Amino acid sequence: MNWGRVVATRRLLWVMALVTCVIMTLYPHTILAEYGARAERVSIILTRHSLQKTYTLINVSDYTGETDSERIQKALNDSTLAPDGAVVFIPEGTWEACNLTAFSNTIILGTKGTVLKRPQNMTLPFIMFEDQAHFAVLNMTFDGQNVPDGEGVQIINGTDFQVAGNLFSDISQHAVHIVDQGQDFSVEDNVFLRTNGAPILIFGITGSREVTGFLVEIGKHTSELQSHLKR
Repeated sequence: MNWGRVVATRRLLWVMALVTCVIMTLYPHTILAEYGARAERVSIILTRHSLQKTYTLINVSDYTGETDSERIQKALNDSTLAPDGAVVFIPEGTWEACNLTAFSNTIILGTKGTVLKRPQNMTLPFIMFEDQAHFAVLNMTFDGQNVPDGEGVQIINGTDFQVAGNLFSDISQHAVHIVDQGQDFSVEDNVFLRTNGAPILIFGITGSREVTGFLVEIGKHTSELQSHLKR
């Protein structure tokens, strides 16, 4: 046995493992999207620590349906069956879908090359959370196709959530629309291209405007970002 080669191989594997750990810490969304889909459960690293835990992994590719919207919605519906919450993973590719209803304790996760494309003549939001808590939308590209009055992600009465690392392009209305009561959330490092409404609209209940404990941070690589942030 060539012990020198064995030692060299072990050192190489150790270095590769170290590099992988560093990359996962710096770029948690992308790495989890690339490697997490191979497991039944996944531990996710987020800047929002309240959402960090081990989740059941649900891969949209495992679902059938007549449309992409139907396949993704089935996966989202099954997320409610996971007692510890679920990561709904949407693999690389273009998915023609919108009007998706999402739920509490769900992380919707894409990877590089995951695109949700708006069907023509569909103006409803791509994804809507209503009266939900402890959720996130990460690493997705939303292609609005400039459909008139089309919205991006809409959150109504949300608590403890994160929208991060996404690209919104050609959205006719607001890309991220947070309305009514909203508590303890962050909108971070998203890119907005050619959005006609306010890229981010945060609007509390008329009269009380109870929106509290939130962070909005614009990524340093954002281009063509409209300058008005309404709340």
